Amino acid sequence: MQAEFHLHSESATPEGAPGTHRPGGRTARNREAVLDAALATLAEVGYADTCVQDIATRAGVAPSTIYRRWGNRDGIILDLALTLVAEPVAALPDTGDLETDLAALAHAIVEVMQSPRIGLVQSILFAAAVQTPTARQTLNTIITRRVEDTKGIAERAVARGELPADTDPARVINTLAAPIYHRWFITGETPDTDDLTRFAKVATLAARHGLLS
Repeated sequence: MQAEFHLHSESATPEGAPGTHRPGGRTARNREAVLDAALATLAEVGYADTCVQDIATRAGVAPSTIYRRWGNRDGIILDLALTLVAEPVAALPDTGDLETDLAALAHAIVEVMQSPRIGLVQSILFAAAVQTPTARQTLNTIITRRVEDTKGIAERAVARGELPADTDPARVINTLAAPIYHRWFITGETPDTDDLTRFAKVATLAARHGLLS
């Protein structure tokens, strides 16, 4: 049985992503079909065995269409990853307290990792990144994008005077997320609520003590 995944056409298109130079009409439909096909193929056979021919067949387009717009398989996967990352997950928490906000963000990260689309793609890229530089680069791109999208939590804490002025907001988010990813991908555990609360407290204390400047 073939896995079925569908990207929504209303999802934001990442600026500068491969294959997005002629939005609208048939081009938009072809792009969505190709990304759907890439996601389903990744789910079935993994990163290493995903190829342009299989994606093209599944999407009902000519391989030349893919080569012309994405260049190669990795261009498709990058576009897919950035499209999924561009989908809003939830509004950034804003309770007026950094630790509380980080705990809420930690729960949101786990929810994303459990999702059948971006969670699946991240898991596949993590597995492939050990041996494949292009997979590592794509993984780094989507993680960097996620950090950029969520570092406003720490920026607000700096603005409130809760953190030192020279705090690096990206380091705050990375300090929170690192043990979550370690549990998920290295030890194979799903962090529970106590874990996520602890990770948020550690990141908050480190930031407040000037260790994340």
